[in-house]
Amino acid sequence: MEALANMSKEQAYQFTAGASQAMMNKQFRIAHLTSNKGQLLNGKICRVSSFISQYRTNPDMRLGCTIRQEDGTESNTPISFKACNLVSVEGNIMQNLMSASEPLSDEKIIQGLKQGLQQHEGGGERGDLNHRINLYKNALKDLEVATNSKRSGNSNGNALEDDQYCLPCGASPAPDDNENTFDWAMRTNKPACVGNNKLDLRLMDLGLKGDGVATCDICTLTLDTSETRLVTLPCVHQFHTSCIEEWLQSDLGRRNWNCPTCRHIVPNNLTTYMIRYKAELRNRFQEFLLSGFCHKCILWIMERKRNEEIPALDESGEQMTMNQVGQMQEKVYAFPPSK
Repeated sequence: MEALANMSKEQAYQFTAGASQAMMNKQFRIAHLTSNKGQLLNGKICRVSSFISQYRTNPDMRLGCTIRQEDGTESNTPISFKACNLVSVEGNIMQNLMSASEPLSDEKIIQGLKQGLQQHEGGGERGDLNHRINLYKNALKDLEVATNSKRSGNSNGNALEDDQYCLPCGASPAPDDNENTFDWAMRTNKPACVGNNKLDLRLMDLGLKGDGVATCDICTLTLDTSETRLVTLPCVHQFHTSCIEEWLQSDLGRRNWNCPTCRHIVPNNLTTYMIRYKAELRNRFQEFLLSGFCHKCILWIMERKRNEEIPALDESGEQMTMNQVGQMQEKVYAFPPSK
């Protein structure tokens, strides 16, 4: 991060262009366009066909895309889009995930905001972090005033109106002549939101517990809204912990070692995909300040890689994973059959 801040924008462009180049020849769903013409393109499938990796001629890192027609063919003339308007086709699973989740209470939201602000007190020279810290401070102030006066703003029993709980996904200050290189890189390289471009503070625990509607595909029972022991696999399918453990130890499970719903391979270390509600909810409030990702993007971009090793060791000298950062893990492993 420090090295990026010390680069010129042109140097940072070459340093970060690899993310855009990796999108070449892949399919995406167009999303979040706001103009009248753009809204007609939202939802259409496209393929990235070109990318000009030169700062002077393509400062916004736009990607040339060909649109898939109704007959399956591609348009002849490419249209350029920013990366923040191209959602992975695979990310469609997030559109209806936990759609009926119970909203967090104002008390839990206040606690999460305070913990996040305490963890990241003073954003330093990061304009984007300072911007999101101010959003948190304003939300916290409004919530404390409303809850102290004991007025209810919506049908869920929360004290504020619905839109007062929503912050923009990827929230960052408007670009200006004094924008530093790091802030520019964060804004230009922002991935597309897999949700509706909003962080709803009331839904910050999305996917950390059941929604009372979805069912565990193994036992077919409803994943209720209590903080029961659940597992969310990298494919974002959710099960009762006991059910997925029993499945993987069955003859069928041991032969295939995959998700019972979609057949994606299950990681060897199932422990890091077991949800720890309080710790992970706290981490989410902190993560928005750092990256600006909404609750759905945090789940889709960050938490799906819970099992990915990072170059750091814990106190016992063991390799750490992304999910172990800032919290201690109980060592419970489920291993696939030996080859």
